Amino acid sequence: MYNTDSVLNTTLYSRFETLGIKPNVIMHASQLYTIRSFITQNLGGAFLYASMMKNLPGLIGIPVTPTIRQVIGLVWKKGKYVNDSVEKYIAFMKKSFHNI
Repeated sequence: MYNTDSVLNTTLYSRFETLGIKPNVIMHASQLYTIRSFITQNLGGAFLYASMMKNLPGLIGIPVTPTIRQVIGLVWKKGKYVNDSVEKYIAFMKKSFHNI
């Protein structure tokens, strides 16, 4: 499982609880290298975002159904100076995702 304080971990534990399942988690990690090593040595499996699979060649992902959707947001400190790069990034995100 991903780190204990991650949104992914919280979401998965909630899903497991709803299904009455108590997973036997033996390790939490946030480094893809560690997770990949653990899997390739047949020491276990992992739940990862589908977008992370492209960084793990040789591993196969199995989609979770029903699909788990998560709402995320972009935050910055209101009323404080942000440099030009941050302003450009915020503008890009607002243009790309209209509900920010």
